[in-house]
Amino acid sequence: MGLAELFQQLASDMLTPGGIFDNVPIEAIYYSGTVGDSATYDPTTQEVVDNETAYAVFGVPDKINYRMIDNINVFPNDKLFYVAGNIFKNAGLTTRNKPGDRIVFSGESWSVVKIDTDPVDAVFIIHVRKP
Repeated sequence: MGLAELFQQLASDMLTPGGIFDNVPIEAIYYSGTVGDSATYDPTTQEVVDNETAYAVFGVPDKINYRMIDNINVFPNDKLFYVAGNIFKNAGLTTRNKPGDRIVFSGESWSVVKIDTDPVDAVFIIHVRKP
């Protein structure tokens, strides 16, 4: 097992229920697609249809480090949500989030600002903000 695979396995063990920390990862629903103005109109039903896909993921929320706050790209109330790379990929997600993507965890909906990853894709870091 190479170093990259070791990091990926450790991240999966830490960020997956039943792994090292059974009660730490929480369930979240990642919504990707178009909502609102970008939704499509169905002339048959005469309704606007959101083209949104839901993905179940597990992860750990975290507060933003105060040194990261610049009130331009990062605000004080933003959060980070860490997801194991294999869970993220198995859900069918990529690092390219689209405008309108959102994630719901702990009963709250958050807009996805951006998604970063480490060099070996062991952990995906989702930067979220209250809409």
